[in-house]
Amino acid sequence: MGLHTNWHKTKIQNIGTRDAPRTVHIDNQAVEIVSKFTYLGSDIDSEGYSYPEIHRHLSIAGSIMSQLDNVWRQQRLSLSTKLRICAVSSVIWL
Repeated sequence: MGLHTNWHKTKIQNIGTRDAPRTVHIDNQAVEIVSKFTYLGSDIDSEGYSYPEIHRHLSIAGSIMSQLDNVWRQQRLSLSTKLRICAVSSVIWL
């Protein structure tokens, strides 16, 4: 059917309570077994929890908010303008 799999780039991840297999060989090629990998910018781990990803996003948001301290201190900007700047900054960085 024309589908070819590159087993050097393929990884296997066990999700759930069972133990991951020790080794997997397909066409005499060892396939790497991982407990965590990044897919479309999000970390996926074998435990099935997203706590590390939530903490990562919170730290990014905290960093952005600390960079906006000068905006919050501006007397000449209205509250609606400050909130729009905050919303746009959050969307761009997250």
